[in-house]
Amino acid sequence: CGATPGLFWGGCGLRAPSKTAFSVTRRAASASLRTASLRRHAGVVAVAACLVGSTAPTSVFPFAAAAAPLRPGAQAVDVHARGFFSMGSGPSKGTGPTYLEVMANAAERERAKKAAVAEGAADGAGGAGGSGVSDKTETAIFAAGCFWGVELAFQRIPGVHSTAVGYIGGKVAKPTYKAVCTGSTGHTEALRIIFDPDIVTFRELISVFWERHDPTTLNRQGNDAGTQYRSGVWCTNAEQRAVAEETRAVVQERLGDKKVVTEINDVPEGAPTTATTFYEAEDYHQQYLEKGGQTARKGDTSTIRCYG
Repeated sequence: CGATPGLFWGGCGLRAPSKTAFSVTRRAASASLRTASLRRHAGVVAVAACLVGSTAPTSVFPFAAAAAPLRPGAQAVDVHARGFFSMGSGPSKGTGPTYLEVMANAAERERAKKAAVAEGAADGAGGAGGSGVSDKTETAIFAAGCFWGVELAFQRIPGVHSTAVGYIGGKVAKPTYKAVCTGSTGHTEALRIIFDPDIVTFRELISVFWERHDPTTLNRQGNDAGTQYRSGVWCTNAEQRAVAEETRAVVQERLGDKKVVTEINDVPEGAPTTATTFYEAEDYHQQYLEKGGQTARKGDTSTIRCYG
């Protein structure tokens, strides 16, 4: 993840906080370390690295994310987790709903779909298909810097069935993490998402993607630098490509002279090349932050902390 032992904000593509936020975070972390008697464990090499809180600056861009109206009947969601994505510095305004709005709308649709399935089962229709409700899934692939924090953010969205972190965009097959980190394979860290488009749409997911990362930094997200941290979208169908191009154009317009360098690529159906094949990362990378104790519960808005 690029986190540096002993330093705060060392990885996961997050920018350094304000001096005030850094001072508060440093004092809190120091107190925690003293309480723990400065114990050092091999699995914890960067205590409080990438901790994101409400004291973080709202955005490095000159505009803030606009609150798109929720669908009729959607419930409001507390916004205390907004700081995490503000630190991602992604320009979500105009590209679609914010992360919290995506979760609220998806949760509403999920409830409606479950009710329709239950009604169909009660009528003897049997399952989602029998009730007239689709059970299809779709795949999305995003690269937005260190894949640990990105994965947990998307894990929490209702309608996301599964996630896997891995590598894409390279020139060799079945790369290892060690090889990817040298920059010699050409791969970037990426996230594959299997989702239910009836509950959460690709347009909503890519809106979260734009909000989550800085699209103007080539081969870098925050303090994480290297070709493995370049950002991109790998589209699995023509509709995704159209949405990706449309939203990137909106982001570019908002940014003006700052060039958007986020790639948009296609994954050929049935015959992907080495460069367009998603290779799953090693097991220990999968759901890394969830395994470390952070919740992946749907709709959860607690702060995501990245370390490693």
